[in-house]
Amino acid sequence: MSLVSPYQQSDSVSPHPPAEALELSARHLDRMMGVDSGAASLAEKLGGGVVGGGGGVSGLQDRDYPAVGGNGPESLALRQGAKVTRVPLPAELVEHFGHMQCNCSMGLFTAVERAWLTIDSDIYVWRYEDGGDLAYFDGLADTILNVALVTPKPGILQPHIVHLLALSTPVEIVLLGVSFSGEEMQLVPEPLFTLPADQLHTSCLVGGAGGR
Repeated sequence: MSLVSPYQQSDSVSPHPPAEALELSARHLDRMMGVDSGAASLAEKLGGGVVGGGGGVSGLQDRDYPAVGGNGPESLALRQGAKVTRVPLPAELVEHFGHMQCNCSMGLFTAVERAWLTIDSDIYVWRYEDGGDLAYFDGLADTILNVALVTPKPGILQPHIVHLLALSTPVEIVLLGVSFSGEEMQLVPEPLFTLPADQLHTSCLVGGAGGR
């Protein structure tokens, strides 16, 4: 009586010889690759792979990578980082903060590239690009509440006065003449006009295009 292992009895035989099975697998793989290559890609479905097609695909064309120094619409739309330059206050102003009593305010006159600062009844104006060309006016006795740079009506003032610096206090509204000598800004030391404020607290000063 002979003994047969169950593992030997469970051995299965492939229905196809090894060479024939390998050939069938290769044919099936070729057929699937042909079907896959004939299907449209995602870029073609979105229109990016077709000339003149519209879609949301980017990165396929040269125009998607504009040069930094170019002048085309793509270059103009490219947002570039900007260097931030910090310009400190003029050294002459720092010591005046220790004498402040009531009010301090600050702003910009972008039309003339100047920054301004009021400390109580005094006003200081300087070039904000480099902190130079400091001008000031200290001829008022009351605290300055509002500041504005306005354009005068043509033909009323001397030609060298190109702007008016309007200052409002609880007591009066003062207009100073502003002129330029090259790059240097000059404030006329004597007020051109003074109007009583009648104790009205102004919140804003605005100059109109017609000189009002």
